[in-house]
Amino acid sequence: MSGAAVQAVEPRPAAAAAPAAAAPQPRGAAGGCGGPARAAATMEHVRLALRETEAEREARIRAVFAFFDAAGRGHLDHAQIMAGLAALRVPVPEGDAGPGAGAEDYARALLRACDRDRDGRVGYDDFRRYMDDKELELYRIFQAIDVEHNGCILPEELWHALVKAGKRNADASCPPYCLH
Repeated sequence: MSGAAVQAVEPRPAAAAAPAAAAPQPRGAAGGCGGPARAAATMEHVRLALRETEAEREARIRAVFAFFDAAGRGHLDHAQIMAGLAALRVPVPEGDAGPGAGAEDYARALLRACDRDRDGRVGYDDFRRYMDDKELELYRIFQAIDVEHNGCILPEELWHALVKAGKRNADASCPPYCLH
């Protein structure tokens, strides 16, 4: 039996047992399977991981918004999102309707995700909220893959994440640098 499995099944010595009134520890709590527990990720965690001050982060997000809002209207619409994605050369999957349809679908989906008041336009506040949500989502994914919690995703961690995600042939899905 592996150490983690033994730890999960074998009782702790009486001296180390938690008091009877203590709440049960969640999976991954200190000493249990999965290593030490981590607090729920927040935007402060994201900001620290990016090594940005709040002012630097605000300036970065405003610059991205301004890039998409090339006309300076103060909001983004479908055409501006399409133009911005094209200028960034963001690879998007081709849609069912053929070449270019994937970009149209992607821009529409992005507009729907950002446009909280459904007026067909995305103001800065909606854009900022979307960026916060996406950066937090990416940070949580990174944390899930970084099982050694060293701030780096090692090739083995990436390979295991692909296998866990259902990539049965992870060796074919992984670039050569992540194979071990």
